Amino acid sequence: AKANGRPRALTTYPGIDNEPDWSSYPAWSPDGKTIAYIQGGPLKLIEYAVHHLAIVPASGGTPKVLTASLDRNVQQPTWSADGKTIHFIVEDDRAKWLASIPSGGGPVQHIAGARNAIYNHVATSQGREALLIGTPNAPMEVFAFDGKSAPRQISHQNDWLKGVTLGTTTETSFKSKDGTEVHGYIVTPPGWHAGARLPAILSIHGGPVDQWDLTYDHSLQTIAAQGYAVIVANPRGSSGRGEKYAAALYADWAGPAVPDVLAAVDDAVKRGIADPNRLCVEGWSYGSILTN
Repeated sequence: AKANGRPRALTTYPGIDNEPDWSSYPAWSPDGKTIAYIQGGPLKLIEYAVHHLAIVPASGGTPKVLTASLDRNVQQPTWSADGKTIHFIVEDDRAKWLASIPSGGGPVQHIAGARNAIYNHVATSQGREALLIGTPNAPMEVFAFDGKSAPRQISHQNDWLKGVTLGTTTETSFKSKDGTEVHGYIVTPPGWHAGARLPAILSIHGGPVDQWDLTYDHSLQTIAAQGYAVIVANPRGSSGRGEKYAAALYADWAGPAVPDVLAAVDDAVKRGIADPNRLCVEGWSYGSILTN
């Protein structure tokens, strides 16, 4: 914009982003001609809509959605120094990984991340990046990434945990009452041995469009340290499994989510972990509504 110029709208797409955790700054291309941004989705689906990566000419024009075929939320676009590719984070079934796509459109490529969660990334003009990565047994640390080798940890803010025995996180997959596949995980106490049934707590996330992801959660570890198995699940309405899975809860709060989280408890019992006679349920925000 010119000095003392007035702001001018570049997009008219009727999309919204009601989830502040998904807010991402628009990113200018190196030549200043194009802006990459996150498109929230159709109004009728409110926060259940999948967030896509889009670009629009800085001078105005028709936006182009680059991830229309990717049924996953994305965030935090950054451009390569030559402007040929855009990197961004993908939220995918408990994980969050770093992806790349040609700025003119093309296939999405997985470039970093595994069964963990990449929460942030910053790129340099030399093509290197700093990533903020967490795992179930390690709070987030800064990693260096050169685009070729595996990310290399460079911060050690949480090395004090090397002297702490943590619970074990086991990913789970099971069927709900109507046959829908639901995913989650179970945190078992330090020193627990298979075959010994535990008092168990079902912990339900808020949102409802959110997910239990594969990063360190102090509350889950604290509960497990007291001798409990902690059961978490991403029932319908959760993010990370695509738009249809999230929108299943639209105008039907509790409807499909209740049998989904109860199936997580049944699964923990079948695994020989949870004692069916010693069960508790709790949750935060939407999770407290579902608890009630």
